Amino acid sequence: LLAASGSLMRIARRDASEETERRLAPRLRVDLVAMVTMSASKVGLVEFETDVVDLSASGCAIRTAGSLAVGTQLAIDLELADTPVKFTGVVVRTWTVGRAAHAGIQFDPMPAPITQLLNRFLVEQLRTTDG
Repeated sequence: LLAASGSLMRIARRDASEETERRLAPRLRVDLVAMVTMSASKVGLVEFETDVVDLSASGCAIRTAGSLAVGTQLAIDLELADTPVKFTGVVVRTWTVGRAAHAGIQFDPMPAPITQLLNRFLVEQLRTTDG
């Protein structure tokens, strides 16, 4: 199409999934136990056990007993390939499945060795689920 100013304008049809899918990396279903630590204004630091239900190079989804507010900063401690790892991040999305609350966590930038460990873990998980 030609715009009024004479420049070309590109029109593209957006699929509904493109509008809702904003993840930076594909996620892999996992079943990992983790400890979450976060600051609660009235009681200070709060720590609770949770299940990590999917994982990617840029974040994860956790199942929680109660809902978390979008924007909440937290730390997640878990084991990847028998190595304890701490990720920090922020809650970017929440939803419920049945009665279970879930939160999508976007990881903060991490040191190269942690990124490499996470990527190796994800590749290994893909190999075991595909083969």
